[in-house]
Amino acid sequence: SDADEAHVSKGFAFDRVVRKDGTVSWEAATPRRAKAAWRAVVRLVIRPPRASYAVDELGPLSFDVPLLDKTTVQCVRSDFTVQSDEKKALKCSLWSRAFSTEAPCVLYLHGNASCRMEALPHVAPLLMLGIKVCAVDTTGSGSS
Repeated sequence: SDADEAHVSKGFAFDRVVRKDGTVSWEAATPRRAKAAWRAVVRLVIRPPRASYAVDELGPLSFDVPLLDKTTVQCVRSDFTVQSDEKKALKCSLWSRAFSTEAPCVLYLHGNASCRMEALPHVAPLLMLGIKVCAVDTTGSGSS
């Protein structure tokens, strides 16, 4: 009975009921709540929430990267937008060595429900090697 319950934790399919005497029991949730919970789990897998961030979290527009010989090289980040075949705006960032005209480039495409910030751990090591990094927020992800 409700008078015996000290605490109820509502879960997806079961409620955890702690009674005043310290005993714990698990009781089935209502079918409506269980069905709603199942739909929420399916949506989380099929279309997780969009990754969000502020553009300044991509790092500074100009920065130095240390090299193995203890010197540094000046690098820059430039942000730009391209249009997809479906006429959607895709937000992009290009990290490169400053004043470098020709260099190989890695095109970094993030995982499901992620964003171009996923590329950040790879930027400095690739710039050290003289490789540019271009990251794209794909349609429906990040800032695109």
